[in-house]
Amino acid sequence: QIRLHYQGKLAIYGYQVSLDATLLERYKAMGLYQPFDKRQLYRMLDTRTTHVSTLVAPPTWQGVTVLAVDDHLPNLLVLDALLSELGIKVITANSGYDAVDIISKQIMYDTYESSDVSIDQDVDAAKNVKKGKNAKIDLVFMDVQMPRMSGDEAAKKIRQLEEDAQKQHPNYHKRLPIIALTAHGLADGKDKLIAAGIDDYVGKPISRPQLLQILQRWLGRGGETPASTLKQTLKSSPSNTAINNQPAEGTVSNTEDGELPVVDWRDALMRSANKADLAKQLLLMMQDSVENELIDLQKAWDDRDREQLAQIAHRILGASRYSGVPQIRQASQDLEDKCLLNVQHTTPSQFSMLEEYYSTLITSLKVLQALDLEAYITHQMQQNEDKPLSENDMTWKMI
Repeated sequence: QIRLHYQGKLAIYGYQVSLDATLLERYKAMGLYQPFDKRQLYRMLDTRTTHVSTLVAPPTWQGVTVLAVDDHLPNLLVLDALLSELGIKVITANSGYDAVDIISKQIMYDTYESSDVSIDQDVDAAKNVKKGKNAKIDLVFMDVQMPRMSGDEAAKKIRQLEEDAQKQHPNYHKRLPIIALTAHGLADGKDKLIAAGIDDYVGKPISRPQLLQILQRWLGRGGETPASTLKQTLKSSPSNTAINNQPAEGTVSNTEDGELPVVDWRDALMRSANKADLAKQLLLMMQDSVENELIDLQKAWDDRDREQLAQIAHRILGASRYSGVPQIRQASQDLEDKCLLNVQHTTPSQFSMLEEYYSTLITSLKVLQALDLEAYITHQMQQNEDKPLSENDMTWKMI
C-alpha cells in the first residue's frame, strides 16, 4: 500500500527479526536491525542519492571471542551467560595481570603470524604462540576497579604491548577494542579511561541490549538520603520483612513500609539474564560471602579506616549488582558514597557521621545471612516457572 503512493526510501526494522530478502527487493525496501547502527541511519536519511541500500544482514557473532575481566565472579557469570547466548566464546580473567598475560600471548602469536620469523627452535616461544593462537580475542570487557591492577592500568599495559609490537613488526596494525565496565557514572573519570586507551564504557549491571550495541559498534556486525534502617531484628519473621515473596510483575518490589526488601526474586532473575539457575547461584554466592564481608567491615570500622570501608562497600556493591538484593545494593552504595567524601581529611566527628550508613549495611547483611535462602529460592522457582520475564520487562526494569 505504501508503494502505491510513495517512491521514497522505505525501511523495515525490528529486534532480531527475520526479513525476506525477496520481498524487500520487490518493494525496494531495506532492512534495519536493532540496536541501530548510526551509519545505517545516515545512509537511510541521505537525500543526495536515490539509491536504495541492499538488505543489511542480521548481526551475528559466531566465531567471535571476548575476554571478560572482573575480580567478582558473579559479574563474570552473568557476562558469560549473556555473551554465550549470542554464540560468542568467552575467556575469563579475574585480574588485570591475567588479562595482560592473555593479551600478550595473543600479540606474540599475531606478530609471528605476520612475519617470516621461525620459532621452531624456541620451545618457550612456541608454547606462548600456541596459547595465543588458541585465544584470538576480538574484544575485551574490562572492569575498572580491581585490586592490585585496575582496569585502566591493565589497558595502558595492553596498549604499550601493541605499540611495542608495531615498532618491532611493521606489518602488525591491530588495536583490540577495550570496553570498560563501571559501576558508577563517568562524569569525572571518562578522560582518565580515554587516556588509558579504553575505547568505550558500559555501566553495571550490563543488559543484553547494551551488549548488542557495544558488539555492533566495535565489531561492525550488522540520593543523599541514607537507606532506611531495618525495623525488624534478626528474630523477626523474614517472610514479612526481609523477603518479598510476591513482587509486582516487572517491577522492583518494596515492603509495606516503603523499604527495599533484602531479597527480591524477580529482581534476581532480571539481573541474571532471566536464568533461574544462575539467579539462584548468584544469590547463594552472595549469602556465602556475608561472613567474610562482616569481618572486614568490622575491622575497617575499628581501625577508623575510611578508605578501606569504601573499598569493602564497593566490593559488596559490585556483587549485589547481579543479585536480587536491593536493600544491600542501596546500603553499600550509600556507605561508599559517604566514605569517599573528603576521604583525605577525616576528623573523629566526620567519621562518626558514617555510623548510620555503616549500621544499615551491617544489619542488611546479617538479615541476609540469617535467611533460609535455599527454601525461599526453591519456592519462587516453582511459583514462577511458567512466568518468565519478557525482554521488555528486563529492559525497562534495567532502565
